[in-house]
Amino acid sequence: MFRNSQQNQRIIELIDDNGVHSQQILPGRMNITNHQTVLAALEARANRSSGCNKLSSFDDKLLSSALDETGTVAVDILCDDSDDSVSELQQEIKNINEFSITDERLKIHGLLPSKKGEGTIRLIYENANGINNRLSNNDKVEKAREIHDDLEVDVVAYNEHRLNMKHKSNVNGFNQLFRGGESTIQSVVAHNVHENISKVQEGGTCLMMFGPLTSSLDHGAEKKDPSGLGRWSVMTVQGEGFKTRIVCGYNPCYNKN
Repeated sequence: MFRNSQQNQRIIELIDDNGVHSQQILPGRMNITNHQTVLAALEARANRSSGCNKLSSFDDKLLSSALDETGTVAVDILCDDSDDSVSELQQEIKNINEFSITDERLKIHGLLPSKKGEGTIRLIYENANGINNRLSNNDKVEKAREIHDDLEVDVVAYNEHRLNMKHKSNVNGFNQLFRGGESTIQSVVAHNVHENISKVQEGGTCLMMFGPLTSSLDHGAEKKDPSGLGRWSVMTVQGEGFKTRIVCGYNPCYNKN
C-alpha cells in the first residue's frame, strides 16, 4: 500500500509471509489523478488525432485553450494532493477500464476526399438537425462554410434545417447565411408554409449551388414540394442536350394534427 508523507516521501507499507509489517521510504510523492481528468486527457488525445486535416481547425481552436505551449496537458491539473484512500484509486482505475477506450474508437473513420479534379462536380449531403439564422456568432454555419471550402463543393443538400422562413425573426436567406468569398451562390429552400407559429419549425429541405455550375442552372425548373410541407427541393442543371435534376428529400415525422 502507498501513502504520502508530509516530507514529500513515499511510504510503502509491506507485509511478509509471516504477517510482519515493515515500511520502505522512498523519495517523491504519489499524486492521485481523478477519473474525470484522465477522461479529459483521453479526449484531448482524440482531438489531437483528429486534427490531421483542415476540417478540424475549429476544434483545434477549442483544444488549444486547454493545452500549454508544449502541446501537452498542464501537469498541475493531473495532480490531486488530497489523501484519498487506495480503494478510491482502485475504483477510479476500474471505472476507466470499463470505458474500454480503444485506438479503434479514437482513430479517424473514413477518408477525406482529395483535391477536386478538373471537370468534377462534387455534392455533399447532411442532416443539419437545425440551423441558426444569425449571420454572426453562428458556429454551425461557420463550420459548414469551412467544410464547403475545404471540399470545394459545387452542390450542398441539407435536410431538417428547422427554419420557418416566413417568420419575421428569420430575416436571412440561405444565400446570405452561406455566402463566402466571391463564389456565386444559388439556393432553393422549402419549409412547411402552413404554420407560422415560431421561428423554429421541424423538417425542411434545401439545396445550394456554388461557383461556375450556377451558370448552368435552369432557374425555371427550381421547384419545391407543391404540398407546401417542405418535403423536397429540386435544382436542375442543363447543357448539351441533357438535364440533370438534383433532389433533396426528407420525410417528416407523423403529426396527428
